[in-house]
Order: sequence, then structure tokens, then C-alpha cells
Amino acid sequence: MSFLSQARHDKFLDAAWTTITRLENEGCDTQTEEFKQTLMLLQNIFRQCDDLTAQLRTLIKQYEYVQTNTRLKLRASRSKHLKL
Repeated sequence: MSFLSQARHDKFLDAAWTTITRLENEGCDTQTEEFKQTLMLLQNIFRQCDDLTAQLRTLIKQYEYVQTNTRLKLRASRSKHLKL
């Protein structure tokens, strides 16, 4: 789910709210209220997935940075020892 794009979120929400409006107009109060609660829960799940994806991307960037710096330091250390 974390790979869902914002456009897909928006399309899903638009379809869901259209359904809610239709149900409200038809007088299905109980089903409408349950559907609204489910929709809000799904919105929260989508937000959490987006947040976790952003955190994961940040961690990957930090890992790549540390890995690159470690390689550079190892190379510098090796060349320093070889010159001695």
C-alpha cells in the first residue's frame, strides 16, 4: 500500500465520497456512518504508509551517505598506509 500514489489516493477518496453522498441522499444513515468511519480509517492508514515510506527513504539516503563516506575513508586510509 505504501506504493500508492497521491493520485490514486485522490481517486479513491473521490469515489468514496461520491458513494457517501449518494447513500446520504438515499437515506441510508447507518450504512453511511459506518462507511464514513471506514473511509477515515483508510485515510489514516494511507497517511501512515506515506509517512513510513518517507522515513524509509530518509533512512536509505542516510545509509548510502554513511556507506559512501566509509568507503572514501577506507581508501584514504589504505593509500596513506601504502605511502608509508
